[in-house]
Amino acid sequence: MERCVRYAKTYRTAGAPHDLTRARHLYELSCEAGQSRACLDLGVMYDAGEGGPKDEARARAFYAQACLSDHAEGCHRLAVMYDAGRGGPKHTSRAREHFDKACALGSAPGCFGLGVMCKAGRGGPYDKVAARQALDTACAGKGAGVRGESTPAACFEVAEMYEDGEGGEVDKSRARRLYEQACEGGYMRGCSNLGEMVSGGLGGPEDKA
Repeated sequence: MERCVRYAKTYRTAGAPHDLTRARHLYELSCEAGQSRACLDLGVMYDAGEGGPKDEARARAFYAQACLSDHAEGCHRLAVMYDAGRGGPKHTSRAREHFDKACALGSAPGCFGLGVMCKAGRGGPYDKVAARQALDTACAGKGAGVRGESTPAACFEVAEMYEDGEGGEVDKSRARRLYEQACEGGYMRGCSNLGEMVSGGLGGPEDKA
């Protein structure tokens, strides 16, 4: 079945041969045989309407199969669908549960989703400590030993927590560094808050230039 997955990737990749219908069929065979990565890729194809009709309900089901086999991205994608009510009923507590599992399996986007939900008290109780920890991990990305790049939005969210002392001690200097990281990643709200801290001399030297 691993050979089927390799062939499916070939058919799905632009170039010759390029046959998305054939790719979808091969992923289905591989998923039925227990290949979690094939279930994930099959879910992505149904989600995007590649190789056949778009079917969010089937996409959600295949993400669930991948997650059951402890595939981090499958758990993250399933959480997103639960949270948005795509492919089935909206279920915020299950979304939070699956963001948590994705984060534990090493998904930086999963940690971001978990952190946002814990911070807002969505899908479960407010948990500022867990939110700060998860957002810190998502911000660090590979630097924290998880898969995925740093998430600038996570850097901004956790910077606010360090600045205000949510989920732990106030740390203005760390907040300032994290706003800078968010800004460098293209998150404009991070640039705005960084500017306020720099001009006010908060968390580092003052610079009104």
